[in-house]
Amino acid sequence: MADTVKKEPEFKDPGVGNLQMIFWMPTLDAAVLEMLTKRGHKVVYNPKLWYDVALFTGGPDVHPFLYGEKLHNKTVFDLQRDLRDSAAYHMLHSVVPKVGICRGAQFLNVKSGGRLYQHVTDHAISGTHEVMDNWTSDVFKVTSTHHQMIRPSYDAEILLATDLSKTRSTYDSTIYPAGYSEEDVEACYYPETNSFCFQPHPENDNSPKECTDYFFEKIHTYYWNDTLRRRKYVRDAKKKEV
Repeated sequence: MADTVKKEPEFKDPGVGNLQMIFWMPTLDAAVLEMLTKRGHKVVYNPKLWYDVALFTGGPDVHPFLYGEKLHNKTVFDLQRDLRDSAAYHMLHSVVPKVGICRGAQFLNVKSGGRLYQHVTDHAISGTHEVMDNWTSDVFKVTSTHHQMIRPSYDAEILLATDLSKTRSTYDSTIYPAGYSEEDVEACYYPETNSFCFQPHPENDNSPKECTDYFFEKIHTYYWNDTLRRRKYVRDAKKKEV
């Protein structure tokens, strides 16, 4: 009887509902952890272990020294957190998939060359508001708890936007957006740093289903093919070692 050749496993896209990935969170967030595990994902706490995505979570304001500006009197920061997240970020190669939620989104935006409005009105409402998907023009609701806001650089892909804010302040000026052409950016993606910046809180109890679903759909869209490719690379590398 001829020897049977063992067939290599096919890495097929399981779809967003069955996608199982491994996340590393430099700063643990219990609500984010619960959200991930409920969807079948895993979390590791040691960056030396294998993971698919680095996830930066919410927290205090990002200090403006990270984007070369002075401090606004409304900015409330934790310098140790800024230094810890920066150290974690600089451990990562640019191709490593990165996700940021709220503060984490603002942090990744800054690390990707963007800046922040240090204070905006009408977003820190602990409720929900409507956003528009720039690719489909669909309108849906997301959570809103932030008083700082993403100011993307020109190489960002703007994903979600709204026109909610009445004022936007830098450290030395305030803009009154009525008639102003710039959108309130709620989510963007940086291809160069492989960073998905999502300013709402998909993990919150009051997060609309469409908000949380959109968050995971974008992770699937941006990172599944990359994860497949990296896993295959590791598998092939291990085969060569045998």
